[in-house]
Amino acid sequence: MKKILFLFAIVFLLASVIIHNNYSINQNICIYSNIAEPIFNISFNEAVILDNINTVARYSFKISNFKDNIISDIPFYYYFHLENLTPDFSISCYMDNTEITLSNFMSEKYLLNNLTKEEHIFTIIINYTGNFNASISTNFKLKIIYEQYNH
Repeated sequence: MKKILFLFAIVFLLASVIIHNNYSINQNICIYSNIAEPIFNISFNEAVILDNINTVARYSFKISNFKDNIISDIPFYYYFHLENLTPDFSISCYMDNTEITLSNFMSEKYLLNNLTKEEHIFTIIINYTGNFNASISTNFKLKIIYEQYNH
């Protein structure tokens, strides 16, 4: 009887150790996540001056998704608009040498994709068509608004 009780205790002990090991396996989970690199690079040309002698100004700027050979991990939508323009000025706008239409001095939305280098070159031609006897005193503002594009 002692042998049976002893064998029962050993079997019970081994069974509990085996069951305990099967149900209490701890596993360390290591999660590594890079933070996405958002790059929205804008480079402007020098400021242009409009006056009564120089009535046409050509202004260019570039928008790209890379800087120093590092490409953005995030795609962006963006648009731009011009502020402080009066009816005395006519505007022509080009994107990569193709004329684009501005609605109320605002562009449509453009997409800069991620993971491949992209660059958009814009040229804005501002022509003063107003009274040449009056002085031109307006500060134009170019505002660029961008947001992350979610697929």
